[in-house]
Amino acid sequence: MKNKIISTQRITGTSIFILIIALFFLYSCSKEEESIPASELETVNEEITLVPKTLATIKLSNNVDLVFRSELDGVVMEAKGSTDNYNGLGDLKTLSSLEIFLALTDNNVEVPGDLLLIEENQKVKTRAQERNIIEKHDKILAAKDSQIFQKFEGSYCVGSANYNTYDQSGKYYRIYNNYNAGAAGTTFYSSGKQGADKCKRLELEITNCNANSSIKVRTYYKNVFGNYKIKKTINVSPHTCSTYRKTFPSKRYRRTSISSSGNLNNHRFGGYLLYTRY
Repeated sequence: MKNKIISTQRITGTSIFILIIALFFLYSCSKEEESIPASELETVNEEITLVPKTLATIKLSNNVDLVFRSELDGVVMEAKGSTDNYNGLGDLKTLSSLEIFLALTDNNVEVPGDLLLIEENQKVKTRAQERNIIEKHDKILAAKDSQIFQKFEGSYCVGSANYNTYDQSGKYYRIYNNYNAGAAGTTFYSSGKQGADKCKRLELEITNCNANSSIKVRTYYKNVFGNYKIKKTINVSPHTCSTYRKTFPSKRYRRTSISSSGNLNNHRFGGYLLYTRY
């Protein structure tokens, strides 16, 4: 009889212990969810999920392809070319991705719908909607104005090594001249902008001054737990200029870094990193 009582007490004690552990985990999970700021949860929930696809390819006059494509979390515009015939987008880089598409194509060329999703200027959207809207272009389009890319902005690969940071007109950016990849200053945070820390667009135009090794530009976003997660690695081949822009539907903390795949002590590059749409 005594053994029975002891056995019953042990079972009861074990059950109570299991119940306490279960309640602890249940409470902990609830508290962890509550610890994430509401604003951060809203940032995640408001993101639009896109269907990955190439929206359009425009052949520029210097035989460089300007590609617009959708990814799950935003719309990318990208072009790469040898520095012998491509030095960036010139004055076009001040325009939005939709404006660039409109500027380079005739009025009878249909507009990919995803370019409208990321455009915030209603006047530009209205102008685009005067054309037909389609999902994507399957054929390569020729650029309308062959002279628009002839502007030469000067070489980023000569002169003394330096960089300068600017915070003006809603943009936060850093310009590099003949700078060493991986040196101090090649990691750049969107949160450095005065009075703002999250943005919807990151952009770069990087010239690899080296003839032998590639440069890697890595982009990151900050998740709700405060960790920076790598989003994209952009490879800039030797003696190449690369233009890359990604526009997101929602604001986040973002980061970029530039490193060399070769000689870390003497791998020069030039160009700019830009955050905007704060």
